[in-house]
Amino acid sequence: MTNTSVIVGDIGGTNARFAVFAPQTGTLSSIRILQCADYVDFLTMLDAYLAGCDDNIKMHRLSLAVAGPVDDDHISLSNNDISFSKRCLISQYQLTELTVVNDFTAQAMAVPYLDPAHLKTLRSGIAYDNTPILVLGPGTGMGFSTLVPTATGWRPLETEGGNIGLSPQSADEDLLVSWLRNHTDYVASETVLSGRGIEYLYAYWAEQNAEDPRFTTAAEIGDAALAGDHLAEKAICQFFDILGSYIADGILATGSRHAVYLSGGIVPKLLKLLPKSQFLARVGIRGIYSDYINSVPIYLVMDPYAGLSGAGYSAISQEFSHRTITPETA
Repeated sequence: MTNTSVIVGDIGGTNARFAVFAPQTGTLSSIRILQCADYVDFLTMLDAYLAGCDDNIKMHRLSLAVAGPVDDDHISLSNNDISFSKRCLISQYQLTELTVVNDFTAQAMAVPYLDPAHLKTLRSGIAYDNTPILVLGPGTGMGFSTLVPTATGWRPLETEGGNIGLSPQSADEDLLVSWLRNHTDYVASETVLSGRGIEYLYAYWAEQNAEDPRFTTAAEIGDAALAGDHLAEKAICQFFDILGSYIADGILATGSRHAVYLSGGIVPKLLKLLPKSQFLARVGIRGIYSDYINSVPIYLVMDPYAGLSGAGYSAISQEFSHRTITPETA
């Protein structure tokens, strides 16, 4: 069934993207973006997408990339109230196959197929053959995956690396982490490296400077920073600083000396501010292992539909047979 078109979805904390994936060509069609907050449940959202499709499109195979763990039948997204049952989807839509993977596992699956035109080099370097590729990125949450080379190609690791504890790298960040402990139950990396993280950082700097915060949402703060607001710019620069250190830790933890691919919606929007931060310095500093991490190329993924492509490739990959169920196995 590898040549049969697949309806694919990339369901994040804020946006839900859907398309039709053609396995023969790896192309996407009928792309549509929905706002998760506009729908009471996942079935209503999926029905809204299907209603807008060409009548000739029939959904027999469905592959979903979702922000959160995917091991159980019941799937609950990490950063919104969307949930669904795999068995219910199989039954409700009379599917022949359903594949469900983590959203950054799908981002990783797309990497070997990315068009070079959709990549921006943040740091050139030397790619070490037969070593892993690190794929990560901040959005509503913090996604983290790794492609491991195998005898038959690349095998993605399914992780929740965005929830690794935040590691401060300076006295200023010690103060930040102490402040965060008073505002959240657990200080994970994505507490800072996410949309809500930008909101925390801005609130922190407003308090440190004894100023009333003028902005509330990550989008407002990002726009203000790009327009030159000093507090917003401080928040975004610290965001990039911490992201650099997080990437350095990720390279060390996974041995990813082939390359780093940075994805997600936040960095492309705020890219103009990256040179004002310590990002490139922080991504190259790890004591005696600085040389180890400093040569790794870093690319920014500019393709907004990489997760959809990755969901499609996950549906046809033998590496993900354990994530695919049928009416017989549901």
